[in-house]
Amino acid sequence: MTELNAETSKFGILMSESNKALGAVYTNISGMNLESKELAKSLALTASQLTKLGVSIDVTTKNQNLLMKSFKMSGPVADRTLKDIAGSAKDLGLTADQMSSQFGDAMGYLASFGNEGVQSFKDLAAQAGVTGVAISKMLDMTKSFDKFSDGAKKAAQLNSVLGTSLSSMALMTMNPAQRMAELRSQIQMATGGVNNMTQAQKLFIAEAMG
Repeated sequence: MTELNAETSKFGILMSESNKALGAVYTNISGMNLESKELAKSLALTASQLTKLGVSIDVTTKNQNLLMKSFKMSGPVADRTLKDIAGSAKDLGLTADQMSSQFGDAMGYLASFGNEGVQSFKDLAAQAGVTGVAISKMLDMTKSFDKFSDGAKKAAQLNSVLGTSLSSMALMTMNPAQRMAELRSQIQMATGGVNNMTQAQKLFIAEAMG
């Protein structure tokens, strides 16, 4: 704790915050008591540093646990990932805490895509910045393609009404970010974009995509 306080003081972080971060590391990261003190100090340092961007200690340590346990990342890699996620928030018009919270919420589902789940989140975040559609909403739009019957039905509807050439089988093999990009591309090509759509087409897409 003394070593951690010495490290965090260099960043203008109060002792009370660094102590809180260390406690959260042991509370929120499963099996932390079996790991080295150096790892605990490193994780707590990152959690303390991210408070300077407005990310709560609880959010950071829970995300660290998720990345280390579900994605089998080392502590340093998990920390770099979380700093990268928090640092990209401004480009999307979000606070670092909002971005980090959305990351934690999304990764529970994206863990099923293995190591590409993290990149998928980053790609979705980039698309969210362009389209103004929330990351969580994009995930909801693409989840139906996890199941063949639901995905086939939705693809057939879009193909029939809009003239797209969507393949439910192909979409099943994609991660959510790739699916979202494919859906956007197909709809753009078929309709010429939102400015060229009829009101009926807009209403259909809104209903079909949730």
